[in-house]
Amino acid sequence: MYRVLAILCKIFYIIWGAGYAFLFLFSLYVRFVAEPTITHGIGAVLSANDPLSTAQTITSILLLLPAILAYQGEQFFTKKANGR
Repeated sequence: MYRVLAILCKIFYIIWGAGYAFLFLFSLYVRFVAEPTITHGIGAVLSANDPLSTAQTITSILLLLPAILAYQGEQFFTKKANGR
């Protein structure tokens, strides 16, 4: 039973991590390539006072929590399955 739970946790964090990596790379593309050239031109890549960037940072950290918890669960269930 513990081995099954460990495998399910591993599958979850691999899929979640791959999806998160894709979204992170896509958001970087939008932030630094697509958005500045469409709206403000090349010179407006970074803004000093951007309240949205703080919210995006907090959200991205919170989106990592399920993957971190699944990784910890996988480690825990693997130890339980091995009798440690």
